[in-house]
Amino acid sequence: METTLTREYLIDPAESDWLRLCRASALQGFCIDAAIAHARHLGVGDEYLQRGIVWMLSRMGFSLKRPLRYGETVRITTWHRGPEGAAMTRDFLISGEEGTVGHATSLWLLYDRDHGRLLRPGEVEVPGENPDPPECVPFTLEKLKAPHPLEKLPAYRASYADIDLNEHLNNARYIDLCCNAVLDNGQAAYIRDLRVTYRREVRLGQTVGQYRGAMPDGKIYVCGTLEDKPCYEAAVGLAPPAD
Repeated sequence: METTLTREYLIDPAESDWLRLCRASALQGFCIDAAIAHARHLGVGDEYLQRGIVWMLSRMGFSLKRPLRYGETVRITTWHRGPEGAAMTRDFLISGEEGTVGHATSLWLLYDRDHGRLLRPGEVEVPGENPDPPECVPFTLEKLKAPHPLEKLPAYRASYADIDLNEHLNNARYIDLCCNAVLDNGQAAYIRDLRVTYRREVRLGQTVGQYRGAMPDGKIYVCGTLEDKPCYEAAVGLAPPAD
């Protein structure tokens, strides 16, 4: 059983922004695609689990040394570290044409839709834990603390193009909302660091309130609310493309 899986992705125009840089949501999409492929390889993809049980992304983050660019081939290597509390931890090594570019980490929950409850690790066997990962991931997905004050941004209504097969706002769309919140002024920058926590599902037609604020470490805090309850929050670190 292969405890790691590697896939390659070509950054095409649809995954690039006006600076010819890979969008943060596209990078997350590459990682999620590799994670799904590896889960299937291990026999624990959604289609192989018990009826009604699905994987649910709880938190994700990445750190990059430089931006990934249009036309570049990015290589994603993924493996899982096993349980961390109620979640399973999955890591990613992000490589470009000249070696390692960055790392990503994610926390996943097993959710029983039929009974409306989260499963504890051990209730479903998840094989393939990697005792010797390719490279140690240098960060954890800590809980975020909202700064004060927060600036209110225009609200966002979930529309047809946002909704995935699980009938809610796709996880990559939350990343696009974060990018809109910090890059809509047209500045020349890319998302070098990102931490996002998914708190609540957003369904078709629902309206998300949006807020942002400055964090003590220089990152930008972004959050969304649904009916005055948090649905996501994120910490975004920007850098100039030449960094």
